[in-house]
Amino acid sequence: PYLLPRLARMETRPTFCPGWRVWKRALPFAQAGAYGNAPYLLPRLARMETRPTFCLGWRVWKRALRGEFVTEQERWLVAGLGNPGARYAHNRHNVGFQCVDLMAHTHGLTFDKRHGQARLAFGSIHERPVILLKSRTYMNDSGRAVAPVARFHKVPLDRLLVVYDDLDLPVGSVRIRAQGGSGGHGGMRSIIHHVGGQDFPRVRIGIGRPPGRMDPADFVLRDFDAHERALLAEVYAWVARAIECWLTDGIEIAMTRFNRVRSEE
Repeated sequence: PYLLPRLARMETRPTFCPGWRVWKRALPFAQAGAYGNAPYLLPRLARMETRPTFCLGWRVWKRALRGEFVTEQERWLVAGLGNPGARYAHNRHNVGFQCVDLMAHTHGLTFDKRHGQARLAFGSIHERPVILLKSRTYMNDSGRAVAPVARFHKVPLDRLLVVYDDLDLPVGSVRIRAQGGSGGHGGMRSIIHHVGGQDFPRVRIGIGRPPGRMDPADFVLRDFDAHERALLAEVYAWVARAIECWLTDGIEIAMTRFNRVRSEE
């Protein structure tokens, strides 16, 4: 939102912008709708897979419009925790993955970039430049995926938010906190160790306690039943709204509006 108006005002060619003179002339028309339905031109350009005939420097602009050239100080990082691979896709341990997948789908982002042990989706959500992250490591090594991305993009801890499962909350509960310890969660323990602190926001999603004497390590690798899946679909949408609130209004307001605990049935 701030890149394009600046470009239109520039009098010298920026280093990252092939075809700058063409874009300088075209952008005011595109933003004003002079191409018919052109208000959707720029988002469509970011999703194109082949070079449009009108667009010089298309590959660079495709990346710029997706938010990959934002200055580091402006980035926000949302990390969803889980285990990679189809085998684990619907496990209780993977609710973090499910949430960031929903956010990516809602806002037209794709996990088409890699950085070390992480898969990334770049984009803008409510005018905030955002990176969504899914680890390519197993849960207990999540810090090896999250920390290098945060360091590379110079994301401060207060702009890192982690979404993960919590055995101690009933299914469907959501607990948002500005900081805290790992609570015994292996993925969070790894992140705290690798980023060098625990003063970052987090969203915990309740997955319930294991029945009887079942080992919690086995329970978190089980899928949700049909009733729980229906409930979780609504919970993921709730968490996505909470993350959007955090991006626009801050963690305190997100906590006030979106913390909730469901009673055990």
